[in-house]
Amino acid sequence: MKFPFGSIDSMTTDSDSIRFVTLPPVEFSSGATTPGPFMSEFIKAQTLLVRDAVHELTRSNSVRLAGFVIDALCTHMIDVADEFGVPSYLFSTSSAASLGFLLHLQFLHDYEGLNLDEFKDSDAELQVPSYANSVPGKVFPPMIFYKELGGLRGSFGADQIKEIAYGLERSGHRFLWSLRQAPPNGKMAFPRDFENIEEVLPEGFLPRTAGIGKMIGWAPQVAVLAHSAVGGFVSHCGWNSLLESIWNGVPVATWPMYAEQQINAFQMVKRFRIGSRN
Repeated sequence: MKFPFGSIDSMTTDSDSIRFVTLPPVEFSSGATTPGPFMSEFIKAQTLLVRDAVHELTRSNSVRLAGFVIDALCTHMIDVADEFGVPSYLFSTSSAASLGFLLHLQFLHDYEGLNLDEFKDSDAELQVPSYANSVPGKVFPPMIFYKELGGLRGSFGADQIKEIAYGLERSGHRFLWSLRQAPPNGKMAFPRDFENIEEVLPEGFLPRTAGIGKMIGWAPQVAVLAHSAVGGFVSHCGWNSLLESIWNGVPVATWPMYAEQQINAFQMVKRFRIGSRN
């Protein structure tokens, strides 16, 4: 399936051993108001297309299907693999430390009766085998405490966008700001670029900062971080973003907002010491 985000063509054409198949768009609507159910419904809507694509790929006698490697968010595809009689292998795109953390919590809950709610917004720390430093409860991923997750999902409100803009302008530093439009309140949808970004910025911000800054929508993040002019990255601390920063030697100002981003930021600051935090 093709998510409504940009891509870099070279990333999909440089490999002779990997073939990329883009599925046709599917009619999709959801009444979900929180990220978990919305994403689950979106993935489930793709199952028939995936089944048909795999069937087409395996029609030739020269192709033998060995199994499905499935993203942790795409577990609906296990049913498709079962239809073909092949095993499924789960691939976690978060760090091994983060996965070890979740498995350790599950063990403590199931076998030692640990009440995880005791760690909610707490300074109490937990020793976790996959982490060198003990982990404070206040950086635990929210999904541990809440069955249904709402929240901003990495989006800024109108007032916050203006405050960030004022801060950038007054700093006088050069910047590249990737800003996308959040879904309407109470609705779940994928982010999209603004039709007129000036509507959400302080009046006159763009002409006043034209000499030092640039506003864009979706950003080719890998290419940006690899550029020698980039001296730092303000990141929500998704694991892939952090890997790209580390690979390119770009220090990170951490701004975690949801999922496992808090604990990723904790690693960057406390363990790796290549990030800063307010």
